[in-house]
Amino acid sequence: MNEGFAVLDHHSRFTFVNSRVLHSLSKEATQVNGKLLEEVVPEDVYKALRARMSLSQKDELPRTFEYQEKERGRWLEVRIHPLAEGTAFLLTDITFRKKAKSSLQHTLEETESHNTTLMKANETLDSFVHMAAHDLKSPINGLKSLLELYQSESNPAIQKASISRIETAVKKLDLTVTGLLSIVQFQGKGDRGTQEIRFDEVFRDLQEDFSEQLQAQNGQLAADFNEAESIVYVEAYLVSIIRNVVQNALKYKSPNRPPIIHLHTERDHDTVLLRVSDNGIGIDLERYGHHLFKPFKRFTNAAEGNGLGLYLVKNMVERNGGRLQVDSKLALGTTFNIYLKEYARTAVQSAGTPLA
Repeated sequence: MNEGFAVLDHHSRFTFVNSRVLHSLSKEATQVNGKLLEEVVPEDVYKALRARMSLSQKDELPRTFEYQEKERGRWLEVRIHPLAEGTAFLLTDITFRKKAKSSLQHTLEETESHNTTLMKANETLDSFVHMAAHDLKSPINGLKSLLELYQSESNPAIQKASISRIETAVKKLDLTVTGLLSIVQFQGKGDRGTQEIRFDEVFRDLQEDFSEQLQAQNGQLAADFNEAESIVYVEAYLVSIIRNVVQNALKYKSPNRPPIIHLHTERDHDTVLLRVSDNGIGIDLERYGHHLFKPFKRFTNAAEGNGLGLYLVKNMVERNGGRLQVDSKLALGTTFNIYLKEYARTAVQSAGTPLA
């Protein structure tokens, strides 16, 4: 008989027990027969069985109970059947079923995750298609007209002006194509290995990269990382997140004052808040807030761009379990609060998952 079988009388004493039940209990027959249920099984199992036995005797319907033997790691199913002389138990090892269900659940979760990623990728491609239909058609038609004008015009001054306008149209096309490449590269990155990264080291590289631009604008780039000096994260993402936000601050600086950008970090359990503040032109959040992180969206002509920087930042932060929050006032400046979900220390040098 593959199943365990046992019978209890109305006083919850064992009157029969087969070898499968004895093996499961790790007991001899003399240690079980004639003994009370509470003397034989663990207290938590007894309480669960007792409650179901009472219900079965009351309504004369069978009950099922599952529990795990923690020491052995086995899962057992107990089916309780009321009898005229007491209660019968059927005991089945369902460990394989449980593992199969867990494996299936894991597969389903992975599939759902992949489907979500594909849906996001499709949304991105949809956005690009709409953008391309609008933004590419205009400069291409403009280029055609300018080339026709250039070819039909003999006046050198008008030809020179046409060339300048052609260069502008080509530059706009280049920005659009570069934007598409950025999206494709980001979507194709997948998960990278994690490591402990010091913010001051990333900051030093940024200072060097932006030194000429800061010097030309008489700007300042300062930081305070005392409250959170490092984070376990995907380095490529962290560098790109900080670079894009700083670049955005420099791009939309105020025309009335030199740019001042300040980075600050602080830790809250498994999250590091990266705060990036600037004194730039600010954003009208009431008007543009719901479009702020959408690709190919721009809200001012104060600087050239393709509207992808903040979109990429948001996607990188959220892909790694974090979130963004923005405060801004027109003509005063903007603060990006970037909540970075730190990876587990055990995930260092491996493609782990953010701390739950």
